[in-house]
Amino acid sequence: ERLLLLRQVTESGHSIGEIASLSDEQLTTLLQEDQAAQLRSPAETQVQSEAGEAHVSACFEALERLDGARIQAVLTRAAVELGPARFIDLVVIPFLQRIGGLWEQGTLRPGHEHLASVAMRQVLGWLLETFQPANGAPTLVATTPAGQRHEFGAMLAAAIAATAGWRTVYLGPDLPAEEIAVIAREVDAQAVALSVMYPNENIMVADELRRLHGLLPAGTSVLVGGRAAHLYQRQLEGNGAEVIPDLRSLQERLRLS
Repeated sequence: ERLLLLRQVTESGHSIGEIASLSDEQLTTLLQEDQAAQLRSPAETQVQSEAGEAHVSACFEALERLDGARIQAVLTRAAVELGPARFIDLVVIPFLQRIGGLWEQGTLRPGHEHLASVAMRQVLGWLLETFQPANGAPTLVATTPAGQRHEFGAMLAAAIAATAGWRTVYLGPDLPAEEIAVIAREVDAQAVALSVMYPNENIMVADELRRLHGLLPAGTSVLVGGRAAHLYQRQLEGNGAEVIPDLRSLQERLRLS
């Protein structure tokens, strides 16, 4: 009966790490809550979606005025109003996807992107400090390989993992393989998430990933995302790592763990 409950709750979108320590009674309550949520009126779902769109629009209005404080205030309010999981789904991912699209079109200047990233980083840092994982939750270490100094993707991966029920250890950017492996071993990490944003130092990154594979305990998943991750796909897969193409894919991967 417990195995059936666990399967039903994971199929509702919860990770096994989030629910493994719950009692049968708690699992039943959680399943009932999920089933009730699925029966909510389309109007309620629409209201939440519209709220997310309004927050994203407000962020872009502030971005046009180069008002970083306003962006941070809007994001903070959205996180409080929607809750962490819906904040990621309805605000963070659409906001970043829109920024990425404008960047590819050449209509967004580097200064605008940096301003948005700083505001988002502040809010994600605050969120990470507030998460309290359940006892027995799996652990994920998030960082960037040596030579990769852009930390935003790794911080976002940590926040997504936290909303999926993982205990997260965020190490900041630019760490050599030896340091990542030492921390992963000390915290008994089930996964290491790496962000590779820029296609520089090709040989260095490939070498770091190869060394990390040899230093981590067997069975530790290595999840690599970011703008430049696909450039290393052959090296990554050859060293047992997984290339994560986008944020929603990361959400699904962590929920299935």
